[in-house]
Amino acid sequence: MKNQALVFERTYEAPIEKVWTALTDAKQLRQWYFEIEDFRPEVGFEFEFTAGPEGGTKYKHICRITACVPPEKLSYSWRYEGFPGDSEVTFELFAESERETRLKLTHSGLDSFPQDDGALSTESFSEDWNHITGIALRNFVETGLISKSIEINVSAEKIWEVLINPNNTWGLAFGGGAKAESDWRQGSNIVWTDLEGNVGTSGIINKFDPGASLELRYYDQINPKPGDSLGAYTELFTLEKTAKGSTILTITAGPIEKMYLEDHREMWEKALAEIKNSA
Repeated sequence: MKNQALVFERTYEAPIEKVWTALTDAKQLRQWYFEIEDFRPEVGFEFEFTAGPEGGTKYKHICRITACVPPEKLSYSWRYEGFPGDSEVTFELFAESERETRLKLTHSGLDSFPQDDGALSTESFSEDWNHITGIALRNFVETGLISKSIEINVSAEKIWEVLINPNNTWGLAFGGGAKAESDWRQGSNIVWTDLEGNVGTSGIINKFDPGASLELRYYDQINPKPGDSLGAYTELFTLEKTAKGSTILTITAGPIEKMYLEDHREMWEKALAEIKNSA
């Protein structure tokens, strides 16, 4: 239908500030949206990116921000180099609660594009926005937890010794290898690096109960400054002795963005298997 805009509404289990940042931070946009080199949420800011169907024509998108009301509204023009037509995309955010945000996306002016080009047709935009709002953005802003258990036929004390000595054992399960630097005491710092010594994450040992439980909490920043608060991400290891003398080891990790959950599950499965083998 001519001049009819596409409208999509989605509700995410994420605070409005997190969704707004996902829409306006260049680094985050590159993780779920398009390869946008630079982005500033300012009226008049212009940005470009190139995208198109896999194996098909790549189109240069040219956009200019026309409205910005943090954290509620973002609009920008949307056109293509070398093609007639001009459209506008508007993201509107509504805080349904502290942990829930409703998004309304409106894309108007699509009929101004050549409808005989399948990639620029209204039907194509409908499929793309359904994926972007219903899957890509949802999996980026929403999080989940990983909880896995394994039974090991040794004492909890022996497993504990493996837990606090991850280097060259279960640390190898993560990203091609990870090493921990810590003196393994409650309240102490813990820094994970790759095998070349590059820092991956930093945190503290929040709970240290030998043979029973170990809790590691992490900063959002890779290299935190004095006074920085810990983030939400936590790893909790619990050890439960069974009547037959074995031990149930359970790891609970999160929150983790849903787009990365499966990768983390696979790594923790490898880590638990390595802990079992080492113990």
